Amino acid sequence: MVSVHPASVVWPANILRFHLEFDRAMDPFDAAAHVQLMTDDGQAVSGVLVDYPDGLWTADGRILTLLMHPARIKRGVAAHEALGPALRPGASYWLGVDPAMADLQGRKIGREERFRFSASEPERRRIDTSAWCWTRPKSGTSAPLRVETGRSLDNLSVRTAVFMMGESGVPHPASFQVTGEAIMVFPHSPWPDVIEIVVQPWLEDVCGNRPDGSFEQTIRGADAAFCNLPMAGMAIQP
Repeated sequence: MVSVHPASVVWPANILRFHLEFDRAMDPFDAAAHVQLMTDDGQAVSGVLVDYPDGLWTADGRILTLLMHPARIKRGVAAHEALGPALRPGASYWLGVDPAMADLQGRKIGREERFRFSASEPERRRIDTSAWCWTRPKSGTSAPLRVETGRSLDNLSVRTAVFMMGESGVPHPASFQVTGEAIMVFPHSPWPDVIEIVVQPWLEDVCGNRPDGSFEQTIRGADAAFCNLPMAGMAIQP
């Protein structure tokens, strides 16, 4: 296993999804059986992960998405009220991947992988892009742009819902990587004089909150139309 997203050692207690990234294409068969969530003293945390036997994989078979059961996250839902939240603020947990997990060639990872994290207070606010801040790289350079977002965004969501646009609305190709509570933007060519960050309304943080509302909100009727509004842009001046 190469990495866990979010990479932070502190996760919101109401985290909805996280990702395991491997350095090669993995065998999706029975993938979920190889992943376990445990308390700090090694007790299994059961009934919190959505059961997708073969997992939710990216097309290249390298990134596995794991979902917390929404009924254990949303307040007012029967399972949440009866069983309590999936994670408890202040508690510590282990995410474990057993050594039997194998790649497409049948090669097992050969050792147990463990990632320790603690749970913080839940994040239930919608994403407010107006609160983002950054330091503008110099025009004509390929220095990365660091965008401080104030929360942990979903790494895969950022790759599909955020992009850069140059002058006259021309897309400026770049790669994105979530690092803690920031997005690192790596341009594929030098920055132009004027650049704009474009954010689609379906961008999500790791708790499922979006610019058009929090995960706990139910979008119906007129409110749902907001999801189809044109993308929001934020200009970065030199």
